[in-house]
Amino acid sequence: MEVICSIGPNIKRKEDLAVLAQGGMTSARFNFAHIKEENYPYAREQMEFLKKNYPKVNIIQDLQGSKLRISNRFSKEFLASKGQEVYFSTEGYYISNRAIAEEFNIIPICSPHSKFTFNDVKAILIKDRTMEFSVLSCSEEGQVIKTQVKRGGIIRAEKGVNALGFKREQFNLSLKDKKDILFGLQNNVDVICMSYTNDPAIILELKGFIKQAKVYLKEAKQPKLWAKIECPEGVEKIKEIAKHCQGIMLGRGDLFAELPLLEIARCDNNVVEYMKKTQKPLIIATYVLDSMKNSPLPSLPEINEIYRYIEAKVGGFMLAGEVSTGKYPREALEFLVSMINRYNYNRNMP
Repeated sequence: MEVICSIGPNIKRKEDLAVLAQGGMTSARFNFAHIKEENYPYAREQMEFLKKNYPKVNIIQDLQGSKLRISNRFSKEFLASKGQEVYFSTEGYYISNRAIAEEFNIIPICSPHSKFTFNDVKAILIKDRTMEFSVLSCSEEGQVIKTQVKRGGIIRAEKGVNALGFKREQFNLSLKDKKDILFGLQNNVDVICMSYTNDPAIILELKGFIKQAKVYLKEAKQPKLWAKIECPEGVEKIKEIAKHCQGIMLGRGDLFAELPLLEIARCDNNVVEYMKKTQKPLIIATYVLDSMKNSPLPSLPEINEIYRYIEAKVGGFMLAGEVSTGKYPREALEFLVSMINRYNYNRNMP
């Protein structure tokens, strides 16, 4: 069973990678939503260390896809209070109208696709739904929206954004995705995972781009392709998507933000039940041991849910913030491995 760990700010030294590899990590996930071109040498160094010293640990490249974030051009922190009116803009508008943006505290949202607008957006959610903003109006060009805060909090650069109503089907692989894929092929990653897969077409485009790139990178091995399901469209098309890839990762953090709350459990169950029939791995990602970001002990619901997934014979789990930014990465990994060892291989143990 896969035990995937996200490599993030906590994992700075080679010794940190060694702790994860020795603690039961089967795959290291590199999140290219946060890895820019200038970070390539550091990512390459980490990958090479793992390959040399822990060759059984696979390298997973998680592409950014159509992920939205607060732009890193937003250099300050903004406290949004309930009932307050807040403006959001595209990154392009923010750059072109910096004086206006700073005067009226306009917050830029970065998309990997230049044609992103707010025309169809009904609500803005930040940090996995912990902050919510209802849309009051949208500019004619779709570059700026006026919102009202329903649930507030501190807004800062790089925070993940979910824009309800945002149509992803109009987007193909971005230039960033393509550059990242080439980096992945050159460094022989084992798996390339397509974030926000909403249609089999994006997986077919990914396959085509890899085939084209391998004409020039003849020694690059063929990575496995996974689809990351984290939006309603992806859930609806799970059967078609699963046909064209070797595995599915269920990104529950963004799915939690994008689906109506009362639909989440049913959709989760539908994906699990369908993937049983395919014989392909289903990886449960995010919110696995979320409480262990700040506590050395898991919560009872987390323990029960991990047990339920193991009994459903999923292909594995992915720890994200638990190891990449949390306070207890070693304890979180140790507990997950212990659960898997006890219930996956010792089902008859009392």
